[in-house]
Amino acid sequence: MVDDFSLQKYWITYQEGSVDLDNEIKNSKVPLVLYFSAKWCGPCKLMAPMLEEKLEQNKNFKVIKIETDKYEDLAMDFEIQGLPTFYVYQKGAKVDTFMGSKEDLVDRLYQKISSLN
Repeated sequence: MVDDFSLQKYWITYQEGSVDLDNEIKNSKVPLVLYFSAKWCGPCKLMAPMLEEKLEQNKNFKVIKIETDKYEDLAMDFEIQGLPTFYVYQKGAKVDTFMGSKEDLVDRLYQKISSLN
């Protein structure tokens, strides 16, 4: 199984001080996905290879992965209710939310992002 925390070439893993989330959300030139995950989250680990595959197909969006066990304050600020959760932003506005591990979730997420490009 692919360790979703090793897929660094496809997304940015949030680290305090390294990424200005407000700036990224407001100023991203491409659709932005905030991917809320945790190391202990089994469904998150299952979703990672599928998300990686979609990122290989279309590099016209950006993903910032936030480890909720490490950044609990951000999880609370963004009102995360379950994992994995994906918030989709375009031009500073949240345009959709995807949560859970249904088989078609990554496909629906990808379709949404593709429609924004």
